Amino acid sequence: MKKRLLILISIVVMILVAGCSSKESEEIIDVNNDFKENVDNPIGDMMDKLEEKSFALDRGEISEDELNSYIEDELKPEIDDLKSYVDEYEAPSTEDAKRLFDEMVAYSNLNFEGVDKSVQMIKDLLDDLLLESDLIEINEELEEIGVAINEKISKIEEMQDEFEEEYNIEFDEDLAEE
Repeated sequence: MKKRLLILISIVVMILVAGCSSKESEEIIDVNNDFKENVDNPIGDMMDKLEEKSFALDRGEISEDELNSYIEDELKPEIDDLKSYVDEYEAPSTEDAKRLFDEMVAYSNLNFEGVDKSVQMIKDLLDDLLLESDLIEINEELEEIGVAINEKISKIEEMQDEFEEEYNIEFDEDLAEE
């Protein structure tokens, strides 16, 4: 009788552990994929388009007003939507998924800071409000943000490696890749 009871308890514990692990891995994958698809990729696309528009201005293909209109009418509302998405994202319930979520939010906020600073710099340049010393300072700040973003990416990738091993899951893409 004791032997059957021990076997039954062992089976129940294994089912519980497998169930918890499954929920944790699902939440980890969901957080990773949601942030990649709904925040990271769109930010990259926006920055690419802003860069294209800036080069088009340099080449004389668009006017300053057109670039400014793009920033005000398209880019800023898209950024605000992404910020709202991150702010309203429901935190996961499992421990490791929460850790990943916290890092993804921090990573996203650094990206938003970089985008906001870049946009403001472009607008100030268009309005002739910046001196060369201001540009140097802003570029240094942007470089610092870039370093912080790369550090976050490294930390997130380390977490992904840990989760792949611990939960036997696989992530499709790394951050900042398409």
